[in-house]
Parts: sequence; C-alpha cells; structure tokens
Amino acid sequence: MTRTVELESFALLSVAAVAGIVIAFYGNHGPKMRATFNLPVVAPLTSPSPTAAPTPTPTTFSQISPNGLKRITMTVTEHSKTSVSYAFSVSNGDGSDAQPLYSINLPVGEYMSIPFNAFSPDNKYLFLEHTTKDATEAFAFRTDGTSLGDTSQYDNIKDIFTAKQTGYTYQTTTGWASETLLIVNTTKADGSKGPSYWVELPSKAVIQLSTEF
Repeated sequence: MTRTVELESFALLSVAAVAGIVIAFYGNHGPKMRATFNLPVVAPLTSPSPTAAPTPTPTTFSQISPNGLKRITMTVTEHSKTSVSYAFSVSNGDGSDAQPLYSINLPVGEYMSIPFNAFSPDNKYLFLEHTTKDATEAFAFRTDGTSLGDTSQYDNIKDIFTAKQTGYTYQTTTGWASETLLIVNTTKADGSKGPSYWVELPSKAVIQLSTEF
C-alpha cells in the first residue's frame, strides 16, 4: 500500500514538472506585443514662388463735342504712389477712328482734366486743363494733332497771356467765344477779380474785353 502511494506521488510530480517546463518554454518564446510609433512625414522645403507685381488698372474719361461729331478721351494710369500718367486721344463721336493727341506723366498732386466745353464750335481746336498745387493752366491743341503754327504740340494759354504783361494775373480759361477765341479770366494784384480777355488761336493775340465773364 505504501509503495502504491509513492508511485502515484512520483507520477504527479513528474506530470507537474513537465507541465511547468512546457509553460515556461511557451511563456518565453511566444509572440510579444511591440509598441509602434508613426513619425510625421516632413514635406521637403521649397522656395516660395515670386509674386508678380500688380498691373496698373487705367481709368478712362471722355467728353463729346457740342455737335456730337468729336470725342476727347483721357486714360489715367497710376504707376506708383508718386506719379500718374495721362494719355489723350481724339476720335469720332461714336469712338471710331481714335488718334493719339497728347500724353504726360505727372507727380501726385498735379493732374490733367477735360473741361466741359473743351471743343471749339467747329471742332478744329480743343483745350485741356493742367492743375498744379498752386494754379491751373490751359493747353490748346488742334484736334487733328498738328502743331499750332510752330514746333510746339500745344499752346499754353497761361504762358501766352502772361507774356503780354497786361498788369493782371491769369486765373483760368473758361471756354470758347468763337471758333478761335478762348476766354480768359484774370485777377488784380490785390486778389480781386480783374477783366476778362480773349486769346486768339493760332495768332496768340490777347484782347481785353469790356465785359467780365
């Protein structure tokens, strides 16, 4: 009886020992969990593309002659914060057959403009206004672009009047009295209103009027 118990105990110990070896073997060699990390993908560095300079956007103004047969067009383009260009063209009243007349680049603070009554009654002449920080002057042109009797492209009405030394100061050109006569208003030395004058084209004659305009 004692021997039987010893045999059974030995058998149980043997089974337990084998089971322990198997468990240990699989515990050490079984698959293990591995921690994984995803690194962010870094985009390659690229040089920024150069930004194109903005193209100046022109602004257009026009004035038609009283009989509707001619049109003067002014195109204004601001090239920078310090200068602006003005380009003028003359066309038929409907805008056809446009021909360049005059262009100029002015500093900011000066500007060109088209007066309401720019055209002479027969459409052969027109005048434009140039305004500076201190005064206004008028440029007279032939509408066909030819010079006014000399090599100059236009006549400066203010300069013509001032050269006559009338004793009055040029103030402004108001419009046309006839096909060739421009009306000029003046001021006296004390700043009060002076007499009006005609300036005749193309002779450049200056004629004082008895009536103020």
